[in-house]
Amino acid sequence: LDEPLPCYILSPIAAPAGRTAQLVAKYRPPMPILTLVVPRLVSDTLKWKLEGRHNARQCLLTRGLLPMLATPQPQGDAVLGEAISAANRMGIVKPNNHVVAVQRIHEDFCVKIVSVDAMGAGIKRAINLGEYKML
Repeated sequence: LDEPLPCYILSPIAAPAGRTAQLVAKYRPPMPILTLVVPRLVSDTLKWKLEGRHNARQCLLTRGLLPMLATPQPQGDAVLGEAISAANRMGIVKPNNHVVAVQRIHEDFCVKIVSVDAMGAGIKRAINLGEYKML
């Protein structure tokens, strides 16, 4: 059984405090948990600032979490693809591995199981084979 274990990649866009990651880490899975913290642009009356580094540092206090700051992007799959390529560079995932992504959207949890592409650069996309007939 030399096949590497899948990697949990968490994308807590709706819960920037890392609560989703802590709930998964509570059960101590045998694979690493890469926690994405997407910074938010916040304004007081005089200036703008990007919040998120503090939340990423606090994720270091929970056992098994590897926090990573992600760039804010409009599509969630783009953030997930960026996380997979970063995990590949760190050696957490390898090409053709399966990744379990847990994301909290408003009050609901969304679980995705995706495959890493052959280059290890992102999510493997389905290829449209056109029409085929059932036998």
